[in-house]
Amino acid sequence: MRMMVIFAGQPFIVGLYLFLGIKVIRKNPILSGRLFASYYFMIASAGILNIVYALIFDENIVKSLNFLTNLFADLSPIMILVAQLVLYKRFKFKKGITYLLTYLLLSMSFMYILTFFFDGVVINASTFWRPSWGVFFYLSVLAIMIIPIAINIVFSVKIYRIIPIGALESRKRWRYYMVGTIGSYSYLIFFNTFNVLLFKVIPYDKAWIFYVVLILIIPFWTVFLYKGIIQHRKIILQ
Repeated sequence: MRMMVIFAGQPFIVGLYLFLGIKVIRKNPILSGRLFASYYFMIASAGILNIVYALIFDENIVKSLNFLTNLFADLSPIMILVAQLVLYKRFKFKKGITYLLTYLLLSMSFMYILTFFFDGVVINASTFWRPSWGVFFYLSVLAIMIIPIAINIVFSVKIYRIIPIGALESRKRWRYYMVGTIGSYSYLIFFNTFNVLLFKVIPYDKAWIFYVVLILIIPFWTVFLYKGIIQHRKIILQ
């Protein structure tokens, strides 16, 4: 059943994110468009790696690929945040990017140390070759994600407030974007929580049901996010 979910559901998600990422970058080949597209490409890369290591049964290789999977997925919100900062012209961009790059490097280093030196993630035959996260690792990753997500939401609201009231289409599109962003982030957090609960609460033979539910709700939030950013160049800011 796990293989069915991975090789049926995951390719669909990968294809969807690659398709939308390519469309975004074609419609908006400017800096903010490329950054928005990078978010889709990072999630797609995580999905591809997840498919690849499902076929491998060497613990060291699998753990390394799982680390990269977590890295792409859990740090992807930073790409949306940077794109928003480009749109928010009142932000001191160079200084902010320095802070974000520092945060990104520290987060990557911290996740690496927890994964390989403190067994934050266990993935071997005893876990049926599926990742099982420790509680401390989960809380650490959650904290790493929440900081850029919180900043992202704050700047989403700031941008919405500076869109003129009369620019109805721009305000509508940005509402789509905010709903899609919050939904996509909620999915990432829920999926990570699932990795913690999988071998502690949810029986192995029932776990596939939760994967199917997660795969079914992804397109909903993804399309909302896409509808909001596909024509972000047309969003009118004061």
